[in-house]
Amino acid sequence: MMKNFTKFLLFFFLSGLSFMTVAQNFNFTLDDDSVVVGKPGDILYGFGTITNNTGADIQIDIIRIENNLASGWLTAMCLDVCLPPGVDSTQLYLEAGKTQSYTMYFFTDSNESTSDVLILFRNVANSANSFTQRFYAESDNNFSHVASIPVKQPTVGIYPNPFTSFAIIEFDSYLLFQYDRLSLTLYNIIGKEVKRYDDLKENQVKITREFLPDGKYIYALRSESGMIKTGKFSIN
Repeated sequence: MMKNFTKFLLFFFLSGLSFMTVAQNFNFTLDDDSVVVGKPGDILYGFGTITNNTGADIQIDIIRIENNLASGWLTAMCLDVCLPPGVDSTQLYLEAGKTQSYTMYFFTDSNESTSDVLILFRNVANSANSFTQRFYAESDNNFSHVASIPVKQPTVGIYPNPFTSFAIIEFDSYLLFQYDRLSLTLYNIIGKEVKRYDDLKENQVKITREFLPDGKYIYALRSESGMIKTGKFSIN
């Protein structure tokens, strides 16, 4: 009986180790072609998904280990927000069963060229669980098949909506790199400007009610070159 009990303990121990190993693994999948092409001056990007299909939370290192850029180009790593181009690493805390999108941005200049970056995704608790992905970008003046480029529309959100005292308007952080100067203007329902926030430095703007009466309003996010996005909100 003691021998059988010992076997049971060994089996339980090994099974536990196996479960622990599996429970700490994640996957990275590329969701589009690893090569993106556009015209000089375009913002190009490739994207993928980090998935934790297991029952344990995971901490993941994300490191740009190669950054082979043409002169005048920049790249930025983006999770929920975009990191500045000069930042080469970050960490992601991914809860059990959750997914996280990853986007690799290439900011091209006015000249035709090619660039590539190599990104490492590594499990902090298990370095054997890691993935590398190389992203390539090419700018070509003769490129015309616009439909084959991933097209990303700027997103702007406001929460809460409606609000009573204040709200946060948040927009894609990559817009801060794309445009030199951004402004946010608020209008009442008849189109009269009621507030304005100029030269935005962050991708979140706190708007306060102050003297504004209950009603419906419109926000407009602009750059020096024109309108980026508009939307509606309510105060009650």
